[in-house]
Amino acid sequence: MLPTINLVKSYQTLQSRRTLQVKYDKKSAQLDQQLVIKKANITKLQDPLFIEKYARAKFSYSKQDEKVFPIPDLSDGGVTDIK
Repeated sequence: MLPTINLVKSYQTLQSRRTLQVKYDKKSAQLDQQLVIKKANITKLQDPLFIEKYARAKFSYSKQDEKVFPIPDLSDGGVTDIK
């Protein structure tokens, strides 16, 4: 009887660890995706032309005698947000 109880407990422990592994694999994939997005944003923000475009889009800056037509979908200036 005792070996059977130990076998059942071992099986339950194995199942709970498998569940945790799946959970943490998903979390790891999400973090990897966030890392890729952040690296892409860092690369973009090192380009002076992109920084100018970003500032103009995000803060509605304009050059002298220039008309600005804001487009709501482009208000982030091209930097990807992580949700």
